[in-house]
Amino acid sequence: MGCTSPQETTPPVEDGRQLVQVSGAQRAVVKQVMRQNLETLNAVLEASGRQDLAQVRALAAAAAAAPGPGRVDPTLRPLLPDAWRAMGKDVHRGWGELAKLTSQPVPVHVVTAQVAQVTAACVACHKQYVIALP
Repeated sequence: MGCTSPQETTPPVEDGRQLVQVSGAQRAVVKQVMRQNLETLNAVLEASGRQDLAQVRALAAAAAAAPGPGRVDPTLRPLLPDAWRAMGKDVHRGWGELAKLTSQPVPVHVVTAQVAQVTAACVACHKQYVIALP
């Protein structure tokens, strides 16, 4: 008999999202990683508005290499559903792709389109999951 995944054992909340149970300390780790992504998003948009592709590239490369919640706190790995972790990896791959795209001059709309792909993974995850309050 195999291990039961979190998505099989945790009931959905009223709005249909899957409730993810973690400790208060683990929740703080997840929130910090999400805030870092939002700060990167804001900085990338500001830099692209200035057409500073070198800054966009540096920010995106740093975000691509940044650890996700499960690397910051390995006790989170078995608690986060597989689809959550997959969407997180999509975010990191998206930042990496943006870093590659901006290694040469590109129009701002190319940056914007790639940022939209990154944030699509964020939106999908937030539509599907909610962390339980400790």
